[in-house]
Amino acid sequence: MEAVIRLRGTRDSENERERIDQTMPGSFSGENGNYTLSFSEKYNGFDNTSTVILFNSDRVNIVRDGALESELTIEPHRTHYCNYATPFGSFTVTVTGLTIDFELDENGGALFVDYLIDHETGTICRTKMEISFEGLSSEEEE
Repeated sequence: MEAVIRLRGTRDSENERERIDQTMPGSFSGENGNYTLSFSEKYNGFDNTSTVILFNSDRVNIVRDGALESELTIEPHRTHYCNYATPFGSFTVTVTGLTIDFELDENGGALFVDYLIDHETGTICRTKMEISFEGLSSEEEE
């Protein structure tokens, strides 16, 4: 289903807090408890980057393809080694999931994710995201 997706969150690092709030067109699909959101990101060097978020009650995978390519796997209370791309370069990080939650209804829903990204030099940041989505009615799609 075509959807309007709103990405809101904070990314806290040692001495800095970055707030994210953007709305973009995208799509949502789901079957048998597994869901997919896809959209194009357009901020802070992520221009021309397609993002696909695959999620269920146990895991979130964030896959970016295009100008910046990365794949993050987030599971509560588990740590994964992941490739993370930024406008300044790519590197391997550990991602430790803190919480995953989502709500769905007939109009759309929201995904909540809280996780830590660590590098060998220490914690890079803590990210808290809410990704809400609302389906477009047939009138809005025209």
